[in-house]
Amino acid sequence: MAVSPELKTPIRWSRRWSALALGVGVLVTWEVICRIFPAPDPRVPAGVPAQETITLEGDPWLLWQLRPGDRVEHGKPVHVNPNGFRDRDDGAAASGLRVMTVGDSSVYGFGVGDDEVFSSVIEKIYAPELPGIHVINGATPGWSTFQTLNMLDMRGWALAPDLLIVGNLWSDNNFDDFVDSELLTSYAGFRQTSEYRARVVFSHSALFRWLDYQIRVEPRKSAAQKVGWTLGGDGPRSGRRRVAINDYADNLDTLCARMRERNGGVVFVMLANREDVNPVSPDPAWGPYRRVMQQAAERNGVPLVDLPTVFRESGRSEDALFMDQMHPTAAGHTLIASAVEQALKAAGWPQQRLVPVHPEPHPVYADRFENRAGNVQSSVSADPRGEPAAMPGTAPQPPPVQQNGAFAVDVSVPDYVTGDLLLEVLTEDGAVLTTATLPVPGVARLGAVHTARVRLRLTLDVGRDGAGGSDEVRELGPLNIGAGGEIPAVFSANGR
Repeated sequence: MAVSPELKTPIRWSRRWSALALGVGVLVTWEVICRIFPAPDPRVPAGVPAQETITLEGDPWLLWQLRPGDRVEHGKPVHVNPNGFRDRDDGAAASGLRVMTVGDSSVYGFGVGDDEVFSSVIEKIYAPELPGIHVINGATPGWSTFQTLNMLDMRGWALAPDLLIVGNLWSDNNFDDFVDSELLTSYAGFRQTSEYRARVVFSHSALFRWLDYQIRVEPRKSAAQKVGWTLGGDGPRSGRRRVAINDYADNLDTLCARMRERNGGVVFVMLANREDVNPVSPDPAWGPYRRVMQQAAERNGVPLVDLPTVFRESGRSEDALFMDQMHPTAAGHTLIASAVEQALKAAGWPQQRLVPVHPEPHPVYADRFENRAGNVQSSVSADPRGEPAAMPGTAPQPPPVQQNGAFAVDVSVPDYVTGDLLLEVLTEDGAVLTTATLPVPGVARLGAVHTARVRLRLTLDVGRDGAGGSDEVRELGPLNIGAGGEIPAVFSANGR
């Protein structure tokens, strides 16, 4: 029997609604299941205590983090709480003001005991006049501002700090064989991808979190764990900073903005090293990053503690202040705590909350040390094991011995006038293998790539403002790089 046209439309709509209801029911069912059996929570460290070493574990959201527990590091007692902070508790139960310090191994307190770190000393100083104050040591050896921001997003902001003491410097400006933003995006991209805003919304769903972990994070977890143990060690240094100078400026402004949103204060602490007590180099590689921090403090209207000046004017010897090239001794930490206290009192804290103002955009910074691997002295930094990755010096070091498969590109541009040269090394089908930026034509030293033939693409960034639509692009190749070595690359005016 034929169905009249008048009845067909209601039947079709009924089927569609049934299918939609079934689909919604399936999603709701899976959402409930994923809430009962959730994906690992990135806010919770997963490890168990270990003894006699700075113990770190890989983490795809932070690259590495402190493993909770009690242990002895370099003969000193260390307690790491369940949040992964070097602190007696997580600060949630603090009855008074909460202060958090962030940074790398110098802020963490490499080589000194729990009660000798400047964060602990500050708490002792203020305890009589500010009962219940709690200073949380949120630093981790080797952490950059990217890792610090991720930690705050994951678990730090939940503690509602009233004051953030920012000591991130050495790891950000360090030259290494990886770049933090690229590695974080590759492993998990907790906050560094362009999809971040959408991910914040979808992350409320347990099903989304479970799928995201299984599809994107779990396959890369073992690689992330490896990075935690090899920072500053295995790969050839690329000549790139771990955090590019403009990213560093962005991150410092972001830290201020996040505290401003919470009506909290910020203090920047410019870290010191031995060369500040007995200057040798007139223009060290960490100088540009110090200037960025100084200007960030000025733009955001917050105090800056100038430790290089404090240490130099203390009259104490290098050995009294530093146990190696850049890690403060217990006496050095006491001096830091005193300098921070004086800066806070001069600024009227805590009556004045030191909330950052809305700053003008930071200028576009040029870092002349970037991408000069082998031709510039590496900055002082610490690897996850707490050891200095490089010592400050004055003379440029000779080019490093190329590891097997590593290669260099001698970039020549006959019609070069001005601007940065943005070099990309591509596979034959166009996938980007590695990049470098040269301020003038010259040799770009690159790490090993797992291919014998590559293409080269050069962007002439005349305005030194990054690749844009008006910048000229030239290509060469495919070229045979074999087992490595130095490749001459002449980018002629016609792009051939």
